[in-house]
Amino acid sequence: MLRWIRGWVRLSAAGCGQERFLNLCRNRGIVVWNIVFHEDEYIFCMYQNDYQSCSDLIRKAGIRVVCMREYGLPCYLKRYRHRHAFFAAFFLVLFVIGFASLHLWDIQIENNLYYTDDQILSCLEEQGIFRGVRKSAVDCEAVEQELRDTFERISWTAASVEGTVLTIRVAENYGVLEAVMADTEPGDLTAETDGVLETLVVRRGIAMVKPGDLVTKGQILVSGSVPRYNDAGELTGYEFVHADADVRVRSTLIYDDSLDPDQIEKVYIKGKGAVYHIGITGRNFSFSDPVRLYWNLTDRIAETAGSMGSREDDTDDESSRKEPALGNGVDEIGSGFWKIRLPGAGISLHLYKVEQKEYRNCHKWLSQKEASVILQEKLDQFLENMQKNENEVVENHVRIYYDSVVYRAGGNIVFLSPQAGYQPIDYSALEAEGNQTEQENSEE
Repeated sequence: MLRWIRGWVRLSAAGCGQERFLNLCRNRGIVVWNIVFHEDEYIFCMYQNDYQSCSDLIRKAGIRVVCMREYGLPCYLKRYRHRHAFFAAFFLVLFVIGFASLHLWDIQIENNLYYTDDQILSCLEEQGIFRGVRKSAVDCEAVEQELRDTFERISWTAASVEGTVLTIRVAENYGVLEAVMADTEPGDLTAETDGVLETLVVRRGIAMVKPGDLVTKGQILVSGSVPRYNDAGELTGYEFVHADADVRVRSTLIYDDSLDPDQIEKVYIKGKGAVYHIGITGRNFSFSDPVRLYWNLTDRIAETAGSMGSREDDTDDESSRKEPALGNGVDEIGSGFWKIRLPGAGISLHLYKVEQKEYRNCHKWLSQKEASVILQEKLDQFLENMQKNENEVVENHVRIYYDSVVYRAGGNIVFLSPQAGYQPIDYSALEAEGNQTEQENSEE
């Protein structure tokens, strides 16, 4: 490799002083190799700079030296010395490679399950870290700390820059562990709904009702004031605790829901259009298909004129008066996004394509079967939400019918609900009760 960089030549020496020339080269320290004697000539190799400096030795030996061929880097540079574009491109490539090696061109995120790559990349972009930023502007310790502070499920992070790639490794926990502190403040357990007490299992406190009693909202079910008596059965005071019990109350809920049989339905028109959004450093420009714009305008006029249905109040429809973000009568059905930043220049370019499909708002009269399906789905969702709140549905008397105006779902729902309402203990009432007891005892 070093020989190729220095460059060498293959020479042919003829004359009576060939051996003397070789001895002179040896005495001066000139390296000669691959010596071959052929037809009264010596053929050998020598470095190019040595060949240029041994002209006096050739003259002293009285021989004739002919350069048969040149090799190495100096030979290529000499051959292509007039090709300026080649050298310009060569140095430009070196500059681009050197410039690119100083920036980040990829960000890899590993071991993230709960948080998506886009969420983490958005957090990094707020810190000024994105594809194309200088590596010297990346503080790995600050990145790790910011990710832990921003995302509560990330318990450990490790950021490292390897070449032009920023690698971020995270470890997520299964949720934020919060210490559950037992509520020890004295209080009474109260009813949260009206109904009939179904079950009552007291763990702490004094039961004020029994199963089968009718209770009202706010009524004390379990008292946190536990009376204390002496050996004679006399009341000596109270021990105040936080009432705790398993309580379930049977309640009745009136369910009522309705559905207008006259519904608005989207009818899509054949063909698609597109809108292109181009942004340059905060300035956005939009370009649309002019044919599609004409069609949209025609549909809007037709809809306002009442040709979308037989009713005369089509223009009063909120969907007709409201201007959607993509224009009246247009749905977004697909999009693509392309974005690039020029590091150091503060310039960002993005291209956003939105595909659109035109539609018309038409009136559709729901049949009883279709309305029943919709109302039943809403009822099932309502019952599911009740069960999520730990309510047990025991009876469902809801029916779906048509009352000549709308489709309606109505009836009663009987359910068992847990009671966990608390209120502070009324110490004044207990003190008044104690004074009254003492007075009665003194009178006796």
